[in-house]
Amino acid sequence: MKNFYLFFLFFVIVISCNRDQKKVPIQEDMMVNVLTDLYFVEAYFESLSGNLKDSMIAVKKLEVLAKYGLTDSIFNEAGKYYSRNDKLMEQIENKVVEQVDKLIKVDSLKQKN
Repeated sequence: MKNFYLFFLFFVIVISCNRDQKKVPIQEDMMVNVLTDLYFVEAYFESLSGNLKDSMIAVKKLEVLAKYGLTDSIFNEAGKYYSRNDKLMEQIENKVVEQVDKLIKVDSLKQKN
């Protein structure tokens, strides 16, 4: 969970530089799903280090974005948009955490059976 918060902090810092976007580039529900998938990408490659880890995460990030029909620039614009509203960003963060927890719980139940 600590890595998720670090990832999210990084995400907010990267996208907070430009705040002039008015149109919602990615709907909130899709943003939650994308960030949830990216959390699992980060978690999967956590044991790697250095350039290999960064390269693998970058490739998988693009795959996740493609899954939702998004580009890196659209995703970054969405981050800029949502970072302008702290309350909305917090809601998204909470939904991502809930979704991650739910998926982990479902997976652990499957493994027990």
